[in-house]
Amino acid sequence: MRAPLTLTFIKDNLPVGDTHEVPYTPGVGHVFDFAATGLDPDQLVARVHLQSDVVPAFIEVEIAAP
Repeated sequence: MRAPLTLTFIKDNLPVGDTHEVPYTPGVGHVFDFAATGLDPDQLVARVHLQSDVVPAFIEVEIAAP
């Protein structure tokens, strides 16, 4: 998928932190610096959708910290 994404984070079914726009860079893909959010990854869920979605179709995934 070569379209910009919108990324938010959820903890305990509530949004936390800011909303982030993640552009697509040819040859690289989508790159996001999670450390810059300052969020604790414990029990955090990432919610992403196409930036251009009129009605967002979310994909959710748990954050796994090493």
